[in-house]
Amino acid sequence: MNSDGLEALQIDLISEKVSCVSTSGQEIVIKYSDNEEKPLYRIKKSGDALIVEYNDDHQVGFINIFNIDKWFRNNFKNTQTAEFTIEIPEAYSGSADFILTSGSLSLTGLAFKNGLSIDKTSGKTVLKDITVSEGSLDINTTSGDVSIERCSVLKGSEATTAGHINIDCVSSSVSLDTVTADSNLDINTTSGDSKLKNVTVGGHILADQVSGSIT
Repeated sequence: MNSDGLEALQIDLISEKVSCVSTSGQEIVIKYSDNEEKPLYRIKKSGDALIVEYNDDHQVGFINIFNIDKWFRNNFKNTQTAEFTIEIPEAYSGSADFILTSGSLSLTGLAFKNGLSIDKTSGKTVLKDITVSEGSLDINTTSGDVSIERCSVLKGSEATTAGHINIDCVSSSVSLDTVTADSNLDINTTSGDSKLKNVTVGGHILADQVSGSIT
């Protein structure tokens, strides 16, 4: 799908492995495998947003609250081994939202405008060579390590409330290396170590931890 006119990218999945990389082309290319007869996923455009999501119509049966683990495996077992590779054009100038229950997320060599948001329950999150302009970087995860390397979060020329990095974790290790934020860096973790190296901010750095070390 051509990225012209798109202002938002929303990835809403379950437990897949998601990898997003940069491309010099004009098309957003999404590579994945699916069941042709009963598709697990759907890709749609809604207004100026491109949405990749799990197909709720595929889920059948009632939730077995007495054996929730078995019910989850039966309904979502195919998502646990699924892989998505998403090629995003260098010229893309919109925001991105990633919502995952579990599974790993990797973003490499990408630029976003008006914000990058990641909301996950578990699974590793890796960001490398990322630029966010006129917005903030927000990461919320229950468990699963967070690694950010060579990342810049910029206010932009007119945005006055942008340029923030907010990381909120329950049980995760956080590693930041060569990271710049025009505004503030806030890290809130219940447990797990936080490692900061070559971090530059225009405002404050606030690291709030119940347990674990900060270096």
